[in-house]
Amino acid sequence: MTSQPREQQEWDDLRWPGLWAPVAAAAAYLAAEIVYGSLGAAAAGLVRAAGGKPILSSVLAWSNAAAIATMGAVSLALVLRTNRTLQLKGIARLASRTGPDDWKLVVISLVAVLPAGIAVAALVTTRLGLRVDPVVNEVLSAPGSLIAAVFVAPLGEELWARGLVFGALARWGRAAAVVGATVASAALHYQPVRVLGVVPVMFALSWLRHRTGRLAPCVMLHALYNLLLVGMTLLARAAGAPTG
Repeated sequence: MTSQPREQQEWDDLRWPGLWAPVAAAAAYLAAEIVYGSLGAAAAGLVRAAGGKPILSSVLAWSNAAAIATMGAVSLALVLRTNRTLQLKGIARLASRTGPDDWKLVVISLVAVLPAGIAVAALVTTRLGLRVDPVVNEVLSAPGSLIAAVFVAPLGEELWARGLVFGALARWGRAAAVVGATVASAALHYQPVRVLGVVPVMFALSWLRHRTGRLAPCVMLHALYNLLLVGMTLLARAAGAPTG
């Protein structure tokens, strides 16, 4: 019996475009942030002018979620463009594939990176005096951001970082892909305290992509990590403690 060819059996086996692709998807994200944010801010201003309650932070939260979804959609379209023999169903099948040890790796990574991320964020805050901007913190604490953190960001960001970025850099070696995807996905969080705080989990996600050759474990880890952070945020809010 001959073994089944390995070509395109895993996410790792897809053909990946060059660095222009993740740059294009990131540009689409930034453009979407500007467009959606501007439209949302204008709508929030009209509501407030009409005597309604302030909704700017909520609107901007959903605008950011829509921008992340746009980046994920552009990333997926570019993967499809480069792998013309596969339809959307085939890409989705490869993206969702898991292995027998994936959950174990996800749990081990989660146990390692959650305290590491909190420790880094605390160190940056206490030693360097960096803080999340109050306006940004308000947006991040809005329901739209909390929902997007669990359901939108894991898929949209992973399609970009552990898809296009990792795939483009892998031609220079796996170390370059892991480091590059870590740095790129951390930088996506803008403010220094948030960028440094997510480095541990972004490294774990890039290592998981390298270790398994699959996208689904990365999405699972990203979703679980964000879910725990959301839970901690809600508990802190309920206890009346500051969240940032």
